Amino acid sequence: MGFGASKKTPVVSAFIEEIGPQYTKIRLSFVMTKLSANGLGGGADEKPILDPQVYQDAFEKIEQAIFVRQSMAQPATGSAEK
Repeated sequence: MGFGASKKTPVVSAFIEEIGPQYTKIRLSFVMTKLSANGLGGGADEKPILDPQVYQDAFEKIEQAIFVRQSMAQPATGSAEK
């Protein structure tokens, strides 16, 4: 009808489960959401993002962040003796 505006926005949801002291299970879901702001309450129309590269890129960034944090948490190896 031409009332209001609509816009597609990527949205991610994550489910994180700690399996043990060293293992964590992560599930990500990416969707494109079309929110309608028409003043009548609007609605949401979601379409899943099925491109495997999107998920691969996300998990690579998570792995990099984990690596950096683990590296920062480890004590420095090397001696400063003179």
